[in-house]
Amino acid sequence: MTFDRGLRVVSGRRAGGHVARLLVVALVLLTVGATSAAAAPVVDSWSLTPTGTNPNEPGSRPAFAYTLAPGASVRDSLTVWNYGDVQLTLHVYAADAFNTTADGFDLAAADQQPTDVGAWIRIEQNYVTLPAHSKVSLAFVVHVPANATPGDHAGGIVAASLTGASDQQGKHVVLDRRVGSRVYLRVSGPVHPALVVEHLSTTYHSSANPLGGSVDVTYTVRNAGNVRLGTQQLVVLRDVFGKVGNRALPELAELLPGAAITTKAHFDGVSATIRLSGTVTLTPFVPREAPSARSTGSLSPTTATAHTWAIPWSLLIALLLLSGLIALFRRRRPAESEPPDEEPAPRQKVGVA
Repeated sequence: MTFDRGLRVVSGRRAGGHVARLLVVALVLLTVGATSAAAAPVVDSWSLTPTGTNPNEPGSRPAFAYTLAPGASVRDSLTVWNYGDVQLTLHVYAADAFNTTADGFDLAAADQQPTDVGAWIRIEQNYVTLPAHSKVSLAFVVHVPANATPGDHAGGIVAASLTGASDQQGKHVVLDRRVGSRVYLRVSGPVHPALVVEHLSTTYHSSANPLGGSVDVTYTVRNAGNVRLGTQQLVVLRDVFGKVGNRALPELAELLPGAAITTKAHFDGVSATIRLSGTVTLTPFVPREAPSARSTGSLSPTTATAHTWAIPWSLLIALLLLSGLIALFRRRRPAESEPPDEEPAPRQKVGVA
């Protein structure tokens, strides 16, 4: 409910009565609001976690993590919790993981057929109906194909609710609300950690002030190996005289094998000093939640450099204009301002006696 009341100024003893009445009204409204908020039902609140040793609490494992040989299997259990005051029907399924363009971790939608670890998981029941304030545990099996490639495979198990709604134009839409737990699977075999820099470019943007240009260093970080990696990013800009500046970009927390993320470092106030170079250094590290941190292999920094021209065009144009004005001024100087040419002295004839 919304209240819209006018205000007026009162004085004398009447003011005390008005203030007292306002305080009583405010207290009543606060009491009613608190009671309404407490009585409002908690709708659509649920979670999915690895099953723990205590059946009344979510498990202590942050994710499902396994190390298996090709052809091996493992049995495990998940628990779906309904914390709300209403009954829920949820779709429980496994999906492959991927990196978003902003270095996020996401799972494929239910209508996308999994091809990796999401396809290796079989859950005993894919739809569950939970009364309010209840839970259910579901068993599942992870079976690694015999021809699975060594290295890290990532996915997740999701509990989703499809709910009808209307958008701003009044059209009917379906909201796919999902919660879940990650699945990290290391398939035994050789590991090859490798981060590479691709599509590196250094671009100079000139300005009217030859000392006030800007530079963009753009590149793509790709995980070319078979294990999950995070990385720190450092971009250093140099000109013909030495280092101009550096940018420590936000670290990429987790790049899945095969994932690629494009990023950019921007530099302002860069002088046009003919030649510039942008150098990117990636320092990889094992993700904090990685279950496979024991055997990731040797991690070495990766460096790449790209050059660009930084011509002071405004300065060159100004010099050309100045040279042209000087030449024009010299051509148009008055003739009288120049010293007259001296006439040659007349020759004298000398007779021969």
